Amino acid sequence: MGTFLRARRVRLVAAFSVILVLGSGLAACTEPPPPDAMGLRTVLVDGGFEVHWNSTPQGESNGYLLEYAIGDDEWSLLAEPGTNSYSFTGAVPQTWYRFRVRSGFEPGSEPTHFNGWIQRVYVEPQLPVVRIDTEGHEPVVSKDDYLDATMEIDPNGSSFDAYQGELRIKGRGNSTWKQPKKPYRLKLDDGSKILGMSKDKDWILLANHFDRSQVRTSGAERISKATGLDWTPTYVHVEVLLNGEYLGVYQLTEKVEPEDDRVDIKEMDPEDIAGEKVTGGYLMEIDSRLEENNEPGWRTPRDVPVVVKEPDPMEPEQRSYIRNFVNDFEDLLYSPDYQDPVNGYASVLDVDAFIDHWILQEVTRNGDSFWSSTFFTKDRGEDLLVFGPMWDFDRSMGSPVTPREQPPEGWYARDHGPWVRRLFHDPAFVDRVHQRWDELLPDLQAIPAELEALASALGPSIDNDEARWDYELGPSDTPEFIRTWLETRINWMTQAFDAEAT
Repeated sequence: MGTFLRARRVRLVAAFSVILVLGSGLAACTEPPPPDAMGLRTVLVDGGFEVHWNSTPQGESNGYLLEYAIGDDEWSLLAEPGTNSYSFTGAVPQTWYRFRVRSGFEPGSEPTHFNGWIQRVYVEPQLPVVRIDTEGHEPVVSKDDYLDATMEIDPNGSSFDAYQGELRIKGRGNSTWKQPKKPYRLKLDDGSKILGMSKDKDWILLANHFDRSQVRTSGAERISKATGLDWTPTYVHVEVLLNGEYLGVYQLTEKVEPEDDRVDIKEMDPEDIAGEKVTGGYLMEIDSRLEENNEPGWRTPRDVPVVVKEPDPMEPEQRSYIRNFVNDFEDLLYSPDYQDPVNGYASVLDVDAFIDHWILQEVTRNGDSFWSSTFFTKDRGEDLLVFGPMWDFDRSMGSPVTPREQPPEGWYARDHGPWVRRLFHDPAFVDRVHQRWDELLPDLQAIPAELEALASALGPSIDNDEARWDYELGPSDTPEFIRTWLETRINWMTQAFDAEAT
């Protein structure tokens, strides 16, 4: 672990850091900073931070001096010329500081070299701290190109184990990548167990930009695990520092991929193009951004956008096989005898898994349900499509992002897409949904209180996130709202199912 992470015995005060700003004011910069000829940067330390800069201006024999200001106050001298670093300690939590290095050594004089100033907010992380430093402190600006980096995880008083290792990092996401607070994909050099999760190389940092409560995906995780779906990713709340910059509260989670401890399907090779080998395993996603993202996939005859996530790359024979299989399922679903329990849709669809997945989407009123991030699989030697696992429910449970997703009353995912609509025309399918709801209801009813407790416990870390990204928590992101919304939703669905059964 780094020096600043070892220093505190009781609790790490691993702090702060925000933004390169050219100009004045306290507005957060949302784009990577431009190169600074003065080399001004920071390194995290216990209780504050160290400032580093280039020692000598071009064309001058003297060095730079360092100045700082609290908020919009006047500049004050910290370090005289002749040094290129300074340890700043005693920072006040959630207080903004500005720093600049300049030449022009008389008090109040105009600088002869001045490339702007950096602005930082000091916070004290309460969660496990994930610190990532890219080689040369290069900013992460691409979803396509990895950067070499190192990562340290400090448990910060939790029961998790510490971690230190090398990895590569790049951006990820669709609409979330366009936001100021960005998600990232991590690939470790060596597979490791991290924060209690199973050993692997591939990990995701979810930013939850659209979920300031920070618990909506955690709620979906609990519901998914209550149903007993084959595999549900674990989501662990952390606070992230990237190249000395405090990025706020994230969820570190397992990547959805074919692995024994993740999506348990056969991993395909390019040579698997005939016989039983070509039958799987395939990991697919319903994703309406199919064309926008130029993804490998197709639209079914009834316009369901299917993206093949694995195998990647996909051979022409593999594409032909899985496309025909999925399209044949859709044709069977819309055939006259689709309700036949032996020869109808149930012969190629894991109905129990689909019902559990639909309940998860419906009870959370997930904005992405059967539109995006809806995964399903086809394994080798199995003639079944299996829905799951769940992924990223930041626009669910009364999310304020889209008003139509907010009300806890009314059906939502029940009418999302031609497959769901058709299944609900089968009385036998509807009966199985009712039965499954009754089985799950006791477990579901316990989850709202659990989420309220989790959201309350995250309060100090959410305050840090608010300070970093300059927002105020809205009424639909409070612990009380999350609990009340989900309780109301569960009660409404129970009453609606009871009414259908009479």
